[in-house]
Amino acid sequence: MTNTYQKRDHDKVKITTYIDGPFFPNKNLHTVHEQKQDLRDRVYKCMVERSKNSNFEYIEYKKIEDNSKGNSNKNS
Repeated sequence: MTNTYQKRDHDKVKITTYIDGPFFPNKNLHTVHEQKQDLRDRVYKCMVERSKNSNFEYIEYKKIEDNSKGNSNKNS
């Protein structure tokens, strides 16, 4: 499922949801790891293509760095 956003008149936003799939693992690949990676890559590629239909950024996602690792001496 991929949501896209299109700007409308005045502060209105149109949301379009695309339902794709089903996606199945490629059983011709030898290992489960390869099957999972291939499945992930195909789903991701589909979502990236659908997201190109957006012309407005309604939600901005930002990665928050995990600073807890390596800071074990912070409270010392």
